[in-house]
Amino acid sequence: METIVYIYCVGSRQSACEENPRPNLYCSRYCCSAAVHTAIQAREQDSSLIQYHLYRDMRTYGKNEILFEEAGKKGSVFLKFPDGAAPVVERSDGTLLVRVRDELLGGEEIEIPADLVVLATGMVPRENAALLHALKLPVDKGGFFHEIHPKLRPVETVIDGVFVAGAAQGPKTLPESVASSMAAVGKCAALLMKGYVDLSPQVALVDADRCAWCGECEDACPYEGAIEKVRVGEKEVAYVHPALCKGCGGCVPVCPVEAIDLEGYTDGQVRAMIDALAREAG
Repeated sequence: METIVYIYCVGSRQSACEENPRPNLYCSRYCCSAAVHTAIQAREQDSSLIQYHLYRDMRTYGKNEILFEEAGKKGSVFLKFPDGAAPVVERSDGTLLVRVRDELLGGEEIEIPADLVVLATGMVPRENAALLHALKLPVDKGGFFHEIHPKLRPVETVIDGVFVAGAAQGPKTLPESVASSMAAVGKCAALLMKGYVDLSPQVALVDADRCAWCGECEDACPYEGAIEKVRVGEKEVAYVHPALCKGCGGCVPVCPVEAIDLEGYTDGQVRAMIDALAREAG
């Protein structure tokens, strides 16, 4: 007879500490279901196993709730520990000893001799600085790619034609990854079947007579390759590619000589609108 202890949310949903200075603040979503499913399979292989699940919050949501119920029927014991009192694993006389406070028993401390301790750790994004630099896509606090809107535009990014799906967007279960992937495929198909891409007429324009190329606009532009240095006559100036510019206007205020305007929102047009509003108010 062997005893297995599963400890959930290891390194996730907790404050920074000396042992873990950079914890994951988010819930990894799939960990609870994966650990419970593992416990069920282990019990099927060896009916004499004793299994304890130490959790902060059990999140076997949706259809995975069936797994939680099945694990309980197969003998798994679930102990809920407080947020500020994580389980402690010690080695005593060559064996593992797990100490935990069970909130369901009024905070009573329990000692569990274990043959095996399983740590359920969260999903983290793969480090890929080159891709982040090339796409210039925003990422959330956890390092996952950020969508425009989680409900209205869940797989679209700030760059047209670039979509996010699966675990690149955040921790997901397999059905959730498939659903987001199908949504991204649908968006791609809509672009390809149309046969052409509509470009926004509101792009940045550079006055070559004023521009002396300082590079400030290129540094401020969030879109790779939208602004580049070109030679016009005897000097180098900035050039904006209309097909790559998204009209965000980020390059306009950083120009020290005011050589850049946004089509439809030029400085002259904005000043005229302000003057008109001032006359109406007067």
